[in-house]
Amino acid sequence: MSGSNVFCSDNTIHFIKTEVLFPMNTIKKFIHYYGPYKAVFFIDLICAAVISLVDLAYPQILRTMTKTLFTQDKDIILHALPVIAASLFVMYIVQSLCKYYVTYQGHMMGANMERDMRRELFDHYQELSFSYYNATPVGYILSRVMNDVARITELIAWDVIDMLWAISYVVGVLVAMLFLNWKLALVIMMIVPAIAVLTWYFQNRILTWNRQVRKINSKITSGYNEGIMGAKTVKSLVVEEKNFGEFSAVTEEMRSASIKAARLNAIYIPMVAFFGFLATALVLDRGGIMVLDGRLDLGTLAAF
Repeated sequence: MSGSNVFCSDNTIHFIKTEVLFPMNTIKKFIHYYGPYKAVFFIDLICAAVISLVDLAYPQILRTMTKTLFTQDKDIILHALPVIAASLFVMYIVQSLCKYYVTYQGHMMGANMERDMRRELFDHYQELSFSYYNATPVGYILSRVMNDVARITELIAWDVIDMLWAISYVVGVLVAMLFLNWKLALVIMMIVPAIAVLTWYFQNRILTWNRQVRKINSKITSGYNEGIMGAKTVKSLVVEEKNFGEFSAVTEEMRSASIKAARLNAIYIPMVAFFGFLATALVLDRGGIMVLDGRLDLGTLAAF
């Protein structure tokens, strides 16, 4: 969503969050912002659950078709296929409507929360003492109000729903696989610890560098603000070169931090994809052997 739309067309989840790692203690501080939008948030969760159920239902339908339908009489198949096709059509219509609701209302809820936070912040800044403004650069304040509020609302309006949907989807997939064939499911689940360790290692580092980028961004905002507001003074003192040098150093620092975060992402994303393909290869290898041995039917392999 946001940001990131987790409802991928190929029904895959990559669990790639480069900005936040769902710090629950932080989310708790902002729970009260859900107050006016509880109904919308609740319907969002229901829609996310429906989307997950449709995604989980498709492999089961594929399994049934492969396992039983094509072993029946031609007449039975010809009568059943339109019913199955119509059922899939209705399922995906419902799923599309749910995606529309989640996307549209998620944006609306995020925009409303962002407005509420900025109003609250403006009130708060009116009450702060002179000493705070003497010690705090204006650019830092602007960065907090503009950039950080946008990040926070993305987290509490979008990413919480993303997280809950992803958890329900993954749990549903694991339960379905264990139900279909627990031995083949355990083969696939051998990949999970490797992905968990990989994610923990890279996400902590990616998060650190993204935080660094945001800190430097506040310095850049401050530099722009002071450079424009104090342009007359700068020209009077003839310190343009000095100011340009300081600003260039900050932007170079920003570039360096952004490149390091991008490099980590560039390593992490293909590695996660590699483990996904490895899981597919394991299913084809182990599952294929089980089909040949008569321990697994072709429909179940197709569902996996």
